[in-house]
Amino acid sequence: FWAELARRKLDNAGLSEDPWTATALYAPSQNAVVSSPAQLTATSFGTLNEDELAARQRDMVTSGRREMPGVLVNVNTLERFRAFDRGALMATAAKRLVEDIKSGKADTDPGRLTPFIALTFADLKKWSFYYWFAFPALKLDTPAKVQSRRPLVEAASDADLAETIAGNCDRHLRDGGDAVWFIDDASGECQKITDEETNRR
Repeated sequence: FWAELARRKLDNAGLSEDPWTATALYAPSQNAVVSSPAQLTATSFGTLNEDELAARQRDMVTSGRREMPGVLVNVNTLERFRAFDRGALMATAAKRLVEDIKSGKADTDPGRLTPFIALTFADLKKWSFYYWFAFPALKLDTPAKVQSRRPLVEAASDADLAETIAGNCDRHLRDGGDAVWFIDDASGECQKITDEETNRR
């Protein structure tokens, strides 16, 4: 990741401090105590051909990881890095997050709910990199709580339907389907949420 950032700084960005788009990968945490780190690689800047994109998608499906969209701002001096207005970066990201929810964009692209911000300075003479990451999130006045949960076989009307739903959902993810979908009560089929389906429901 850092080598690719340095290459882009030298070959493309120069002295520009315009934001870059980047994508991290993360696996949703299964433990309330253990965090779920974001992973950035040389491919985080989106320069992938079709074969690389397909390989990345397969890796995401098999590993259970999801994409996290982000904005990276690389500044030119260490002084600028230290004095940078991080609050303004956070405010801009928070505004974008709320707009994505209100507009419905987050309904069809849930990755928009997990953005990140990276502020970096690359000292290429010393090959030293300074960074600051932030992960904007909504803070509810009253924390959300799980009211109840139970195995699918208990929640479904019968065991055969539960088995059908579980099998269809596994197949849906294995075939590269999005992690956000709804279940058709009649057939037990898992379907990706689209604008049309969101509006209909």
